[in-house]
Amino acid sequence: MADKSEVWGEIVRKHNLQPNSFDRVASWQFADAIFSLFFDNITSTIKARRAGFHDCIDTEEMFREFFAGLRADRIIP
Repeated sequence: MADKSEVWGEIVRKHNLQPNSFDRVASWQFADAIFSLFFDNITSTIKARRAGFHDCIDTEEMFREFFAGLRADRIIP
């Protein structure tokens, strides 16, 4: 993504977004690490539940709300 800063600038101008710099939009090093994994990241919540953490979050709903907030704040189109 190192060469995409200009593309982000065009998107910001086109959609009248907040003037956040490209390196503040995401952790590109983290994204690179996650998308480079050669195995699925599967984790169990059993230990957490046994320790008393019983709440759960609907992942799809959480992402919808998160991205809706970013759109409302004009961070993403």
